Amino acid sequence: MGFYDWREEKFAGEYPPFCASPRVSGWMPHAIRSLISLIVFSHLILVVSATSTSAAGTSRPMLAVRADHMVLDLVVYRDQLLVGTQSGHVDVYDRMTGDLRLPLFVDTAAADNGFAPTVRSLAVSPDGTELAVATSDGLLRRFELGEKSKSTEAVLVDERAFPGLMLTRYLDDRRILLADMRGELSLLDIERGIEIHRRQLDYDPIYAIELSPNKRLLAVAFRSSRVQIVEPESGEVRHVLKGHLDSVFGVAWLSDHELATAGKDKRVLVWDLRKSNPEPRVLYRGDHFITALGFDRIAGRMALSLDGFDVGLVQLSDQRIERRLSGHTAPIQKLLFIDEGRSLVSAGHDARVFVWNLEYESEQKAQGR
Repeated sequence: MGFYDWREEKFAGEYPPFCASPRVSGWMPHAIRSLISLIVFSHLILVVSATSTSAAGTSRPMLAVRADHMVLDLVVYRDQLLVGTQSGHVDVYDRMTGDLRLPLFVDTAAADNGFAPTVRSLAVSPDGTELAVATSDGLLRRFELGEKSKSTEAVLVDERAFPGLMLTRYLDDRRILLADMRGELSLLDIERGIEIHRRQLDYDPIYAIELSPNKRLLAVAFRSSRVQIVEPESGEVRHVLKGHLDSVFGVAWLSDHELATAGKDKRVLVWDLRKSNPEPRVLYRGDHFITALGFDRIAGRMALSLDGFDVGLVQLSDQRIERRLSGHTAPIQKLLFIDEGRSLVSAGHDARVFVWNLEYESEQKAQGR
């Protein structure tokens, strides 16, 4: 998904206050009021406990990793989890055991504020030979993957400065897309070292970019409420999607022509891009900012962040939350289906990375647990 700047936005929980009725507290003796409060509170605990068990079941991740700081992006490469953090690390974890294999990269240069630049975005080339790392000091670094990445030092292929750099994605093995906080999108030829095009799409920061499955379209989400559909080869804008009421944090392609978007207005919208003037339909409306989306095209199932920092699983056929996965304690930044949809990776600002076995979750649901 995209980059969510926690320093600019604040998550506010909406919890109803627990208070006594003024009419009751005005005349009822203190001891009776205390007894009633105790009974009501005990009943409330039982109800909440039962609801939590029913909603989340016995959901537990099959793997839990504690990163060194808030996780801002994550990619899966073979049997490895490559995790980019707020502290400037790209760490490599074994996907089966959770063991830290090595820090692939640590940005030790201090920024103007004395802190190390954060890792904002990670991308693996289609042929699996390179990793691109975008950091908050405006540098794009490319590292060689494969056997050489298992050495004690990362193999740096190239390093270039792009002020305001936010996100990066490979279009193919020789071209890479860059998005920045000034609303600009550019395409680079990394073999020849030249810029193919640069487009000023907006004047707000770009929060998320995602290529369609066939890579003919690019969804670009902004801090404003807009989403633009761009042809990555030329940078030309095909559609400007207007339907959200606030910042858009997540985008997920359901097919080559259908897109899901979500954000601060607590809604997931679905757009059919075959239409000349796409109108959204509301797939989900929640009670909390939706900071991340993921989609499994094999099973037709979506993952999204929920209130309480849970992960929700939605089957598109019935458009309802069929499962909640609990464990995170801060905003979720990344949701990624792997293993042909059998597993889900979630990561976020609590510095935790979870891998969920969705086949186990399905069995638990079928057994009514």
